[in-house]
Amino acid sequence: MTHLKLTLLGGFEAASSSGAISLPTKKTRALLAYCALRPGEVHQREKLATLLWGDTVEANARNSLRQALFLLRAALKQVRSAAFRIDGDTVTADPQAIDVDVFRFEQLVAKRTPAALEQAATLYRGDLLDGFVIDEEPFEQWLVHERERLRELALDALARLLRHQNSLEATDAATQTARRLLTLDPLQEAVHRVLMQLHVRAGRREAALRQYEVCVGLLRRELQLGPEPGTRQLYEEILRTRERAPASVELLAQPVEAAPVERERATEAATKSQNGGMTAKGGLAHLVPHVTRFSTLYQEQARLVQETWVRLRTVRAATSATLSATRQALMAARALNASAVVATRDLLPGSAMLLGGEEVNRVDTTV
Repeated sequence: MTHLKLTLLGGFEAASSSGAISLPTKKTRALLAYCALRPGEVHQREKLATLLWGDTVEANARNSLRQALFLLRAALKQVRSAAFRIDGDTVTADPQAIDVDVFRFEQLVAKRTPAALEQAATLYRGDLLDGFVIDEEPFEQWLVHERERLRELALDALARLLRHQNSLEATDAATQTARRLLTLDPLQEAVHRVLMQLHVRAGRREAALRQYEVCVGLLRRELQLGPEPGTRQLYEEILRTRERAPASVELLAQPVEAAPVERERATEAATKSQNGGMTAKGGLAHLVPHVTRFSTLYQEQARLVQETWVRLRTVRAATSATLSATRQALMAARALNASAVVATRDLLPGSAMLLGGEEVNRVDTTV
């Protein structure tokens, strides 16, 4: 039998060795994805009907599910795939006949080796079923939860990969990883600092300054906050370096691939040209403290990336719990208010009968 391959990170694609599999309706694709992400689990038809047709009456929901299963079975039969078993009132995805990119991604992240993390980063093309919208609350709740869970795994994997690349001083690779991190979560200020350091290290001073402006703009727009002191300090250090040595910092960062002797000669020649014949050793000596300080800050920001992500996950969890408690408190307040209105309405007519007109007027005046 043909092996079914599903790509769900970043969109939806179904294929087999015979080619792509076309499913005619969005809910048919949703049904396939939901069952495939729970391989081996036996799904009751009633549960699946509620998941995808919860707003319709039961008879119509079961009929819609029957049609979707018919279309799904017909599509898989064309490519000779036995990935799904439909037995009476149950539907099951065969884990031996289906390959889902989500499972491979989770396995790679769990290994935590640099090679596995690089593969996981490549595999994560975007959110689960990105762009997939179905106006059914049960399905949307499940999808949002799974998207957030997988996104957190991706952020954690990218943060670990960035630390490893920084330790190897792999500037280009680390820059790409930092950009991917900020694409997934633009508010990670520690990653903005790392990216600024990477730009400085590669001789892209103007790019580092632009990255600072991007960071500040995001923080003000999204959180109404200013940058952390460490971010501001790094920005000012970059500005001061420019004032003291207009071109020498870029010169130090660029000839990474040159052989040691050639690099020394090229640096000395360039420095002589810019400083009226002054040698490289004499002309660049005053920059050594600044380069050392950049390197120290660079390594420190890499360490902070992982810590920032852990704090962010804690804040997200606390925010979710607070919202849930607030909703419950509002519901309780509404119920109490309704009871108070009923009690007041029942009490006032009785009070009017028991009290004389003068007494009622006196009470009203007090109120």
